[in-house]
Amino acid sequence: MPQTNPGFDLSAMKDNIELRVEVKGHRRMGWSVDVTHRELVEYYRARETHSFQWQLWNVQNVSRNAGSPIRITRYVEIPEEALRSRTHTVDLRKCQSVQDEHRHIASADDFAV
Repeated sequence: MPQTNPGFDLSAMKDNIELRVEVKGHRRMGWSVDVTHRELVEYYRARETHSFQWQLWNVQNVSRNAGSPIRITRYVEIPEEALRSRTHTVDLRKCQSVQDEHRHIASADDFAV
């Protein structure tokens, strides 16, 4: 994702209130979406600052062959129990290493069976 990605797909103003929308689509029915770190940061920022509104739109049945009409469900809250993180990417260039970072600790031969 580009560094300039704002963390949302759509933005609209009405009565001096900004709405930011993250849109996720599915060819058929879908009840699980992947949200990037930046998108999640934007959600939390909206909750903390109250300077704008944030919504997640789940758009289902976008395929011509879905057999059902397009369905848009809007969400304004993501409870902690709804988040399922499997992994996090760590940029080691931004981490502090210990002084002896290049010291030999073990080799593959040390673990041979």
